[in-house]
Amino acid sequence: MAGGLQVKEFADLSFTAGTPLTQTFSWTVPRTAATGTYTVTASVKKNGVFLATTQTTFNVVPDSTLPSVPTGLMATAVSISRINLAWTASTDNIGVKNYLVSAMERRSAHPPAPASAI
Repeated sequence: MAGGLQVKEFADLSFTAGTPLTQTFSWTVPRTAATGTYTVTASVKKNGVFLATTQTTFNVVPDSTLPSVPTGLMATAVSISRINLAWTASTDNIGVKNYLVSAMERRSAHPPAPASAI
């Protein structure tokens, strides 16, 4: 990728002679990849000798559209040490893959005072 060559080598792929070999491989383009055109080369070699090579190109374009904010967060206490969380999912023009869920723990030596009307 940008700034260096990324090589992935797969060995011992089995196939039957005379049968077309179809393999699908995927990887994630790093967020740090520069915008531009990249070339992927696939080669077949036997005993260290390249038998066939093919190439394809693709464009990397930054995602400038932020996903929507998830809404409707609900927490349900299941036990003294466990809660279940639920929310309405975010939407995005490309897709939302992960959510970061963090918990803040608050401990107090004294329970909070009950609310009183004044």
